[in-house]
Amino acid sequence: MSRRVLVTGGAGFIGSHMADRLLADGNEGVILDNESTGTRANVPAAAHYIAGDVRNPEDVARAFDGGQDAVFQIAGQATTILSFDNPQNDLSINVGGTLNILQACLEHQVPRLIYASSMICYGYPEQVPISEDHPCRPVSYYGITKYAAERLVLRYQQLWGLDVVCGPLRGWVERVGVDHHFVILDFDVTPLTVDEPDAGSDASAAEWVPFEALHTRDLVDGLFEFLVDHGVVEGGGPGSP
Repeated sequence: MSRRVLVTGGAGFIGSHMADRLLADGNEGVILDNESTGTRANVPAAAHYIAGDVRNPEDVARAFDGGQDAVFQIAGQATTILSFDNPQNDLSINVGGTLNILQACLEHQVPRLIYASSMICYGYPEQVPISEDHPCRPVSYYGITKYAAERLVLRYQQLWGLDVVCGPLRGWVERVGVDHHFVILDFDVTPLTVDEPDAGSDASAAEWVPFEALHTRDLVDGLFEFLVDHGVVEGGGPGSP
């Protein structure tokens, strides 16, 4: 079954891999990205590309023009350090941008929204791997805004019946556009153990801590299952009831 699917943040490291996967499976991909960290070169040529911002309702309206069968809401300010420099930016993108996407999903009766939450919502974990009933105590402005956006997504589900899935994400990746690494600690997979920085990393040996990592392509495969399997339980993720 071919679907028309919007990927916000689709020029970034997770979104562009999702665009690859969508097209490889015969779907039509629509990409909305402001290229703040991503780049047009990451996006497959066959995708319909819209240079725009989730904070701008007019850009969002263009992305939903013609309807969508599903939306991956991946766009966001994802750098913890920058969140302390400019917390208002995190609020406007991660919360305000997600709200614009939610409203558009309702207006256009989109069947499913998959929201990319973040492991950062848990704050300092009490144990690793982190269980889904672990309390959410975000400590950064980025984590606070991601958690707030997740609660918005789940509330839209409860109030309006929007079919949503939330997932706590971090992955070891290609196409990273910012100066840090991303890891995932609690997916039900056999991860790769990384015990030193990759080539070109500016992390010193003193700063480096071994962790379990999942490549973005594997992460995307997991997210993709939420698109094709409508038998999954709605919700889930750090802030699920």
